[in-house]
Amino acid sequence: DTDIVRRKMNLFWGVMPFRIDLYNQPESTVERTFKILKRRNLIKEGQLVVVVSDVGPTTDVIRSIQVRYVTAEGSQPMQ
Repeated sequence: DTDIVRRKMNLFWGVMPFRIDLYNQPESTVERTFKILKRRNLIKEGQLVVVVSDVGPTTDVIRSIQVRYVTAEGSQPMQ
């Protein structure tokens, strides 16, 4: 969640680091992020997106990697 990490991630092909402030509910944070990225035309419906995050606004952080489909409403976990 630092500028240094985001700059390093920019060096990898196909990786687009995006930082957003966390909500109390991790799912709300992910859905808000998908809506922002769709509004900016950075993702579109039907694409797969890998979400890498530190889930949790407190010191009790859970590291999370998810693969999700972009949907019209936001996203859906890959099953």
